[in-house]
Amino acid sequence: MVSSCAIFDFFSTMFSVDANDAERLVKISWSGQVDSDEMRRCAEEISVTASKMRPGFRVLADLTGLESMDPAGAPYIGSVMDLCVTKQVEHVVRVIPDPRKDIGLNIMSHFRYGSKIRVTICENLPDAMRRLAE
Repeated sequence: MVSSCAIFDFFSTMFSVDANDAERLVKISWSGQVDSDEMRRCAEEISVTASKMRPGFRVLADLTGLESMDPAGAPYIGSVMDLCVTKQVEHVVRVIPDPRKDIGLNIMSHFRYGSKIRVTICENLPDAMRRLAE
């Protein structure tokens, strides 16, 4: 299964969601300035994608190109995290080159994932891919 969605606007704000059930991997990428409506659309796409994944899948969230994200969209991120818990995600790997652009994901992870789900933060995509292969 491969699913993807990309939404572009005049300012090149983008998200993409790709999934491969054989690899047990959901990839999410964010770039540009993301508003809450885009966060909602992305959460809807992730919900459809993750609901089809078998338990034990992994998530790669790449925030390399992210400039900013509207804090009003935090509930959408929370709903995606809750869905991942329900669908028994095994490992979440985030690419966050600049720790100041974490957008609160680490804090949300403590409340949503607890100690049940392994979360790894990487500064670049090659490191993230190595960590996913472990």
